[in-house]
Amino acid sequence: MVSRRDAHDREPACQQRKFAEAMERGRAKGRISVRRHQMKLLEAGNATMAVWLGKQLLGQRDVITAEHVRGGRRAHPGRR
Repeated sequence: MVSRRDAHDREPACQQRKFAEAMERGRAKGRISVRRHQMKLLEAGNATMAVWLGKQLLGQRDVITAEHVRGGRRAHPGRR
């Protein structure tokens, strides 16, 4: 005799949900592994990793300034 739970576990929707949950657990473990390795690189003095982690974890960003050039010379604000 098959129990209700066994019958439910064999339904395609239930199997798909369990598969999706297992995949997400695997992805989460992979992300943790990558973060652990990144932190080791940071602790070893990898400046690039420090910048990247600052952007990812702390919301830091590069500040880009634009300099306007007109006719090969710097343009001054308010002058034409």
